[in-house]
Amino acid sequence: MPRGLFAQCATVLFEAPPTLAQLEQALAAIDARPFRREAASEQASWVGHNDELALAYAPEGRPRGQILVDVLRAPYPDSMGDPEEDAELFGAWTLAAFGPAAFPGNLARAVQHAVHWPEGARDAAERHGAFVRFRLSYALGKGPDAPVYPEGADPIHELVLLALLGQATLDLPGALAFFQPGAELLLSQRDVRERLGRARKQELPPVDVFAHARFVHVSDAPGWSLMDTVGLDALFLPDQEACFRPEAISPDAVHGFLLDLACYLVQEGEVVKPGDTVEGPGGVWRCHAAPENALRPAPRRTLRWFPEGEDVPAVFRVE
Repeated sequence: MPRGLFAQCATVLFEAPPTLAQLEQALAAIDARPFRREAASEQASWVGHNDELALAYAPEGRPRGQILVDVLRAPYPDSMGDPEEDAELFGAWTLAAFGPAAFPGNLARAVQHAVHWPEGARDAAERHGAFVRFRLSYALGKGPDAPVYPEGADPIHELVLLALLGQATLDLPGALAFFQPGAELLLSQRDVRERLGRARKQELPPVDVFAHARFVHVSDAPGWSLMDTVGLDALFLPDQEACFRPEAISPDAVHGFLLDLACYLVQEGEVVKPGDTVEGPGGVWRCHAAPENALRPAPRRTLRWFPEGEDVPAVFRVE
């Protein structure tokens, strides 16, 4: 995954922008005290120079970086700009200012697939007029030769910390939702708290805080549907795509199957290969590599799964 200046990003949508003092107070609850604080300059932009806090990121035994927490006084820019008509926004996107996996339509698709919180997600997206952005960087302030993503960095630790910062920020007045652009995921404060708590209790990575499963019917394949994950690219892992017939296999069962696969990959690494088979809902499923790209946005690596013995429509086939 190409990364600009920023290794990870998460946001919290707000009805109106909070102050830096409010942010400091909220983040102090998890011992995230800033080492630098500044108010917006006249050059405030999508890249930076907004009301901003900088937090030290210094996990034991891991590379050190910093987390920039800034307040943007505008709705989340879901179009991500255009090199001719909005060069500033497009430039911010290329620098990974909204995260390395940001892609046009992230927020709209997050609303569309928020089956766990449909009305709340829609309301948050429509009402928000500002957002707080959390961006982790290993390269800022370290010179031109500093690695963007150093050896030994831990993406799970990074994403969990950003979720904890988001959870604390959701206590502030006017906070509406936690939004993880790269995972196209909108969560309420209760969602974030419960998912992090459940993972901690089970001693598992909180995959459902930084990855999301989406379900769609496919017009070119009558009777067939697609369910995929989005968000695993942030951990340098392929997302998963399941092609199946809902009349034969329950979408709820496939949802659990994909999240279990994602959790397995997060724990074990990229150990699943094309041709591998696993027991899943309805029987045996076989893994295929997607040769070019995912079936649905955003562009990313995927592994595609079919139930064994099915005559798979051409739109899904991997040649």
